Amino acid sequence: MVGTAPSSGATGVSRGANVTATFSEAMRSSSVDRTSFKLFKKGSTTKVAASVSYSASSHKGILNPGRPLKRGATYRAVVTTSAMEVAGNRLAQNATAAGLQQKVWVFKVRK
Repeated sequence: MVGTAPSSGATGVSRGANVTATFSEAMRSSSVDRTSFKLFKKGSTTKVAASVSYSASSHKGILNPGRPLKRGATYRAVVTTSAMEVAGNRLAQNATAAGLQQKVWVFKVRK
């Protein structure tokens, strides 16, 4: 993965922001979905209701929350290892580490 928006540690994020993950290569669009791309309010294990889409031309997964995000809340975004590139390889954030690693980042919504 080459980028996220909002970026990890971002503050002052708009309540209406979409969350995006930009991959370094083309992904299987069927693998970038609500089971592999999730958003949680920090401290919760309940997923934020959202739709997820994939743009093949930009290699971006886009998570669109169903409601505006809560003012002042911190959120945790996750792209799991079930996201696969077109050759069928699963997401691994660190090629030198053993096993697969999901991508996790946090950001805070403005008050």
